[in-house]
Amino acid sequence: MTDRSSPGDTRQSPLRALPAHPNLDHLRKEAKRRLKDLRQSAPGALLAEAQRDVARDYGFTSWRRLVALLRPIAANTPELPYDWGWDLARVTAEAQARGDDAAVESAYRALIARKPPGVAELEANFALFLLNRPDGGVEARAIFRRLLRTPTATILAHYASFAQAAGMVDLEGREEIYRRAVAMGDNLLAAHHYAAFLWHERGIRTEALRLARIAAEGEAAHPLTQAIYQGIYATMAWRNGDAVTAETWFRLARTRSKSDVYATLAFAHMLTTTGQASEGLKLAAEVTSHPRLPDLGPLMAGWFSAVVNFLLYAHGDVAQQTAALLALDAAPIPAQAASDILDLWRTVEAATANGHQAPRRLVALAQRLTGQRTPSGG
Repeated sequence: MTDRSSPGDTRQSPLRALPAHPNLDHLRKEAKRRLKDLRQSAPGALLAEAQRDVARDYGFTSWRRLVALLRPIAANTPELPYDWGWDLARVTAEAQARGDDAAVESAYRALIARKPPGVAELEANFALFLLNRPDGGVEARAIFRRLLRTPTATILAHYASFAQAAGMVDLEGREEIYRRAVAMGDNLLAAHHYAAFLWHERGIRTEALRLARIAAEGEAAHPLTQAIYQGIYATMAWRNGDAVTAETWFRLARTRSKSDVYATLAFAHMLTTTGQASEGLKLAAEVTSHPRLPDLGPLMAGWFSAVVNFLLYAHGDVAQQTAALLALDAAPIPAQAASDILDLWRTVEAATANGHQAPRRLVALAQRLTGQRTPSGG
């Protein structure tokens, strides 16, 4: 389990997860009920004490922190800081699925030529792409030399992975760049990148969770940006064995935006393996009709759809299982690197424990989806 006492960690050990569709009205009513209970033994108890106790039940050190995450965002707020993100994601995913890197390069160059808002971050991503193109390394390095003349935490966060991929620094050097980025100030992207590095490259989960929590609790100006950070933190908490914290943060993410198809699938998977299969399968169905699913490209979108059918086969009724198995048998399912988002072996364990009639078939499907013969251990 997670070490909850690391320096700077603002978490409490949660007693329960937020309910479905959490909102401020629900929290305020709960605090008033808690105050009524408190005053039976302490007539002088204050509302602030009841609010603090409610917040701590959900894993927060203060009422203010919890309430801030549920305050409504103006309806006309753009979901992402830059309007080019979705289009670029779709074009690059489709082109890469065809093996057409030239089309990806053309899309980047055309977009950069327009000098849209956020062009520096766009160029940083382009430089990392160029690094893997024939003769692209020289231009890629030149891009970052220019960007680093006026370094920001965001640019440094992107540069860290680039510098290691280019052979300019080793793993320790990459981490030092992340540290510099985080030290520059309140930058949620830098905290997020450093957390992912510590989790995947270093296996230092306690510090990774602390940094991911900083990104998740940060007041991002754009709802989908905040939801992405919250969904990633929830996924990390779940992979670390803390289902209560994970459920709370998945629910918080969905109050901000439902456009993150990754978080939708991860939450559906978690719910189906923690005794909440009905809600989980409803979310899984949401994935297959998700408007952003095509942005993942045909290969990844196909893998996501296959995982949905896997969950339906594992936890659905007879009709759902039959339809899901037909779909799985009819389509090729290449194992995806994204399988590290979900531990599909937990689905096998949960469904088998619930008396699934064909556990061996579940194992075979998990092997196809993950490319693993046996569980990796998380």
